[in-house]
Amino acid sequence: MATIPHPGLLEDMDDATASLIFQLQLEDSDRLAATSKGEGPSGQLSDAEIALRLYKTELENTATLVQDHQFASTLDPHGRETAIALGLMPPRREYPTPQNPQAAQIPGHTNVLDPNPAAESAPNEEDEPEPEPEPEPEPEPEIERSHCTSCMEMVDAKLIATTPCGHDYCQECLQDLFNRSFIDEELFPPRCCRQPILPESVQTALTPEIEQAYQAKKIEVESTNRTYCSDPDCSTFLPPTNIQDGVATCNLCETRTCTICKTAAHEGECPDDENSRLLKELATQEGWQSCPGCHRMVELTLGCYHMICLCRVHFCYLCQATPWKTCQCPQWDEDRLMGRAAEAVNAQNGGARAAQRPVLRVVLEMAEQLAGRHNCQHTRFRSLPGNHECQMCHERMSEWVYDCRQCHLQVCRNCRRNRL
Repeated sequence: MATIPHPGLLEDMDDATASLIFQLQLEDSDRLAATSKGEGPSGQLSDAEIALRLYKTELENTATLVQDHQFASTLDPHGRETAIALGLMPPRREYPTPQNPQAAQIPGHTNVLDPNPAAESAPNEEDEPEPEPEPEPEPEPEIERSHCTSCMEMVDAKLIATTPCGHDYCQECLQDLFNRSFIDEELFPPRCCRQPILPESVQTALTPEIEQAYQAKKIEVESTNRTYCSDPDCSTFLPPTNIQDGVATCNLCETRTCTICKTAAHEGECPDDENSRLLKELATQEGWQSCPGCHRMVELTLGCYHMICLCRVHFCYLCQATPWKTCQCPQWDEDRLMGRAAEAVNAQNGGARAAQRPVLRVVLEMAEQLAGRHNCQHTRFRSLPGNHECQMCHERMSEWVYDCRQCHLQVCRNCRRNRL
């Protein structure tokens, strides 16, 4: 549908052309009205009918303006000035030029050639300064991330500490490794790839409490004849600085402990301790042995008679000779060797999901292989799929485990890195 021309458009159009345009538009509206349905059953006009009538009314009003303009032109040779005076035509628009940049402008229009148009405010009113644009916020820098060897997650590189072997640990995993080593002496000192992790090398990732606990644990591990508080509810390690004249005093509960018999402090010779006697009887029945270094009870569950205690003393399990291989004892117990060989073959066949028991011939071959490699240093591993138990921490690995290629020791990832 054609649009209604604004009267301002007539200034560039002669009267005959304007009359012809409006006449054609009025004829178009009449044809549209003839093809419409008219009033509905309820006597109401549709939206289309209402719009059409409004459109025709606007056309008629504009056509009347054109006729008035034609009439004014017949009375005055300068018909435009008369029409402007009667309000029938808008004022003549004078466009600025480079020769006349200050040409008069119609109110509401801006001189496009004037770089500093006058404000529409009162002449005596000072212009308000325009507010300075707010600076755009700088884009946040992309966070650099690194891979943690322990949890296998990508973390902020600022929270990463590198161990002497070159592996990266996040703060949470490294602190957890240190805290576990204070409880499980087999993990102390904290290490990765058999290289100790000293607190000063990863100081930014540790808390002062962890550093203090490390120093205390270091003194405990290096003590050859340890004394612990005789109060069962305390059992705190008593360092050599707390010992005087064979009696150690606990700083926590103030209990005094004899450093010889490890019971409560007493006068004279150490009395027979009933609990110690019962423990020795049980050790004899079960075949347990006492470490010649720290005197703790140890049990051989698999492997040869070469024992390595938590205190790092190497000794023979049969005669407690230290160092290892200074006695004439055999290296293996045949029953334990066959049990270890059957366990290794079963692990290679799928672990807990093995369909059947291993064949005797395969077990004998594995036993011969293990006997020749009992001093394995565990330097080469392979991934063994299946449901297995780590033979060091005894955690169940549901998908896979590391298998030593020489002695077939099965260990989890953490034990391979931090326990061996």
